[in-house]
Amino acid sequence: MSASQTLDSSGSKVAVGGDLPRKMFWRDKAGRGWYWESEDLGEHRLFSRSGDLAARLNERGGKWVLTWPRVFPVQQADTEDAGKRLAISAALAALPPDPVTAARLARANTKEAVE
Repeated sequence: MSASQTLDSSGSKVAVGGDLPRKMFWRDKAGRGWYWESEDLGEHRLFSRSGDLAARLNERGGKWVLTWPRVFPVQQADTEDAGKRLAISAALAALPPDPVTAARLARANTKEAVE
């Protein structure tokens, strides 16, 4: 980490001053990681550590609209920061369940199918 960057309380790299890196990476307590990319003004993409698209945010008419993953009703925010928080929430909600929860759900679904 360069002298012009610091870690915030979530473990994210945050640029200080005018030195903005191309990719900003953050992770959750489970070790999963994501980073933002912005190719042009008005679009931000959140990628997983493996490079898969996790969320996309587009500016439309002064609002920031979550365009991936698809959610109904369409989710939008007034500010870029609020839009990024919305995109992160949608990406986290779209994660598959952990192995213990997946096994429990499979047992419950099998039990319901038999009855």
